[in-house]
Amino acid sequence: MKNLGLALLLFSALAFSACQKHQTRLELISAHPWKITGQLYNSTNTWPTVPSYIQDNIWTFNANTAYTIDEGATRANATDPTLISQGVWNFDATLRIIIFDNNPNNTQTILDLTEDILRVSALDSLGATVVTTFSKS
Repeated sequence: MKNLGLALLLFSALAFSACQKHQTRLELISAHPWKITGQLYNSTNTWPTVPSYIQDNIWTFNANTAYTIDEGATRANATDPTLISQGVWNFDATLRIIIFDNNPNNTQTILDLTEDILRVSALDSLGATVVTTFSKS
């Protein structure tokens, strides 16, 4: 009887895990808006120096490949528009690089993408590596 209970428990766990849907990168990145929650500049934590009106900006990657960056609750100036930037984004053929506005020089390499975290890396205009961490907004 004990073995039967263990077998049923194991079967239930396997059946449940088999029913869970594996999300694609497109589904993960477009599931919800994102907020930047960390930034490294050449491996140095620069996030504490980023102004609060930038820290609360909201990034949205839509499944139709449109993106927006909106002001959060705080702004540099009270008259700043809500919409900071908008355009199109796409994955490269490997699904590891995000290309903004069809510009091969405006890309970010995906280091990590889960339901709750998006971590990307890019080179700035001076050649420094900037790693940005986004969290589910």
